[in-house]
Parts: sequence; structure tokens; C-alpha cells
Amino acid sequence: MNFAMSELKTRIDETSNFNKSSYLGRQFPREITQAAELPVVKWKIYGIPDRGANRVPHFTVMTSGEIDAIDEENQLIEIKCFKGGLNHRFWKERSCKLFLQMFFSGSRRCLHGHHGRDGIVDIREIGLERLAEKGANLPDRLFPWFKDDVIRFIDSFISSVYQELEKSPKVVFNINKDEGHSRFYIERTEESPHNFFPPEFLTHFNIDF
Repeated sequence: MNFAMSELKTRIDETSNFNKSSYLGRQFPREITQAAELPVVKWKIYGIPDRGANRVPHFTVMTSGEIDAIDEENQLIEIKCFKGGLNHRFWKERSCKLFLQMFFSGSRRCLHGHHGRDGIVDIREIGLERLAEKGANLPDRLFPWFKDDVIRFIDSFISSVYQELEKSPKVVFNINKDEGHSRFYIERTEESPHNFFPPEFLTHFNIDF
């Protein structure tokens, strides 16, 4: 499959810092999806978070993010491109992250490309439940994970955040994590709560903090 290789080769020639994997990761969803025939209706973009409402044991979490594609049945689809496909590195380092991204975005299946030296060499599909099943059955050296444990951890983390919000209503907290460490920090900030939503969103829906 000749996947945007002419531009790729040009970009590689232009700079020694060019990241081939990042380029293919951005271009792959564009190459395999069709452009919308009709422009997005104003405020339609705010309909997506409703699709991303998911329940963890004690909370309903509203999330939002970029949606890669919507199929003919109006279901959300995640699109990824991995060097080497779903290899050992994917299952060890990326599989749980992909599960959470799909879970909270409302996507139930992922189209994934496998790229090598000469571009995209394969395109396959994996469902959310299948991803979780395989993650739970990984050998110890690939660090198996279990979706119920992951969701319980998130529930516990959100509980900690919620407790802070109960102590200080209408206050914004930043959640940070140092690279290479597993510990999260919840810190109070002086930012205005209005910064959580775009100004036009607040105006359109008449939201007053």
C-alpha cells in the first residue's frame, strides 16, 4: 500500500529530526477516512461528550476528545498506526492506554495500521472487549492488566479528586504526573473555572459559574 510515501521521503530528506512514526500516526486516519460531504453543523461538536459518558463504580465521567471516525451505524471508531503492529512492545506499553482511550471516548473498535520501513503494510481491527481479554492473558514479562482493576483504580483516583472539590467548591485543581513516576499530584491553581470550557460554549449554553 503506497501510503503518503512521496511526502514522507521528502520530509525525511528535509530534516534529520523528522519522526516517521509520528508522521504516519497523524496521516493514517486522514488517508483511510472520507471527507465529510456536509460541513459540521454549528454546536454539533459539543454533541460528542455525551457519547463519552462512562460509568466507573461510583461516578459518571464526562470526557471529550478528538474522534477519528464514525461508521455507517453512527458508532465511534478509534484509528491508530503502530510500528510493528500489535507486537510485544504494544502489549507491554500501549495496550492498556489504548483500552482507556477507547473506553472513555465511547469507541468500541479500533482500526490499526502496521507500518514498517516502506510504509503501511497491513490494516486490521480489534474490538474493545478483545483488547481487554488479550491484556488479561499476557505473560508476566509483558505485564498483564485487568480491566476491572484498572477501572477500580480510576474510581479511587476520581474519589480523591472529588474529595478535594467538596472541600473547595468552584476551585480549579490541576492533576499532574512527573515523567517516569507513577504518582499523581492534585494541586490547587488560581485559574478561573471559566477556562474549563471555551467562551463560546459558556455563552451558547448560558452557563454561569
